[in-house]
Amino acid sequence: MIRWTKENVDIREDHRIDIYSDRGVHHLEISDVLISDQGLYAIHAENPLGKVTAQCRIEVIENTDKVKRLKVE
Repeated sequence: MIRWTKENVDIREDHRIDIYSDRGVHHLEISDVLISDQGLYAIHAENPLGKVTAQCRIEVIENTDKVKRLKVE
């Protein structure tokens, strides 16, 4: 069994979050990343032989180069 969490809360797929497995490699993809997506993420794997967890902290940094500027006349 594979389970993904953010700040110890289970992550569910939605229009921005895709969770899938490809040839035994497990993926969590987040599109259109928001500042609120930053935090501590973990993957929890469990089978009859035991369980293991891996975690990482994600920091989201705003890209000011992509900010659109409006010209007002």
